[in-house]
Amino acid sequence: MNNKRNFNLKELYLLIYGIVIINYIYFSSTWTLNHQRVWYSYPNRIMLIAGCLLLIISLLMGISYRGIIWLFSMSILIGMVYVFDGNKGLIPLLFMMLSVFIINPAELVKTYVKYSLIGAGMVVISAVSGYIPRSGHIFNNGTWYMAVWGFQNPNFLGYLIVSIALCLLYLDNIESKKLLFMVQFLAILVIHFYLDYDTGTMGLILGWGIKYIISNKRTLMLIRNKIILIIFCALPIVFEIIQVRVAQLYQTNVWLVAHNDFFHWRPAIWSYYWINYPVKVFGQAFEIIKSGFNITVGSGAFDGMYIYTLLSWGLILNFLLILYFDYVIVSAYKKEQFNILVIILPVIVMSFFENGFLSVATSPLLLLAGSFYVNRRKDNY
Repeated sequence: MNNKRNFNLKELYLLIYGIVIINYIYFSSTWTLNHQRVWYSYPNRIMLIAGCLLLIISLLMGISYRGIIWLFSMSILIGMVYVFDGNKGLIPLLFMMLSVFIINPAELVKTYVKYSLIGAGMVVISAVSGYIPRSGHIFNNGTWYMAVWGFQNPNFLGYLIVSIALCLLYLDNIESKKLLFMVQFLAILVIHFYLDYDTGTMGLILGWGIKYIISNKRTLMLIRNKIILIIFCALPIVFEIIQVRVAQLYQTNVWLVAHNDFFHWRPAIWSYYWINYPVKVFGQAFEIIKSGFNITVGSGAFDGMYIYTLLSWGLILNFLLILYFDYVIVSAYKKEQFNILVIILPVIVMSFFENGFLSVATSPLLLLAGSFYVNRRKDNY
């Protein structure tokens, strides 16, 4: 009877988790351009409500001592962000991370893929039916959007496709290898030739390469050593140092200024935020000014996850984020369950250029943090 009850609770748990994903994907569509007030409040409220429900279900299913440690630690972190006047906009996300821990990573990734496809399908159907703007340049609230099939910009759709493709490589539970290959091939055609999304193309090719290496005993030996492990763990730290140094040097470095366009304005944007928003312990919200003399460089665009989280999330959360990356990588090596590298290494590299990993809609990794810690059995990776 208890097993049946836990099974029903688990199904409800995964359904609520899936609704959060659909919610964020749909609210990243062009629908929100005409419903700005709803956009700024509704998704976070959904996340808070969903987090409460998931937490209640977790308590009913039973919590291990590691689950108790996770809840206690995350509760303290959320409290500190609130009390010490940090970036309070992060609290709904942190609360959702606190609540998602009872189910193992593989099941959460499978659920992410399922509901991401549903959410993307809802956006495309809404666009084709004319319910929301479909494609083209849209000017709204002082900002130009390049809509693609109902999504506000091609990069969001590209990151979503890459994330789903990488998750399928990680799960590798499609019976037909030919079908898996066709899905991956279609993904690369869309993101590279249709969306012109070079970062996504690089990430997906990197994922393929890692999958090939870990699937072959001979090639696996190339990465199964401490030197490669150290390199993988050092990548987030190196990327953050590079971004910070570029931000610090941009104003006085002629070469960076001359090649700013080549890097899609990232050096100028990093420099702007570095100068105007000094690093804080618990982060800060950014003020985006789109008109007047003191206009925000990039009009709110801030690609480059490492320096973004350092300034917006603050020192502690930025450190914990990098620690999380390294914890997953080290755990994969200790358990010799290398499949998770198919997701996390491309995300680490892509995050030098993008912030897609930070969205619940376009990556499952943030909400997997508790699951990776609490569920440490060998078959979970």
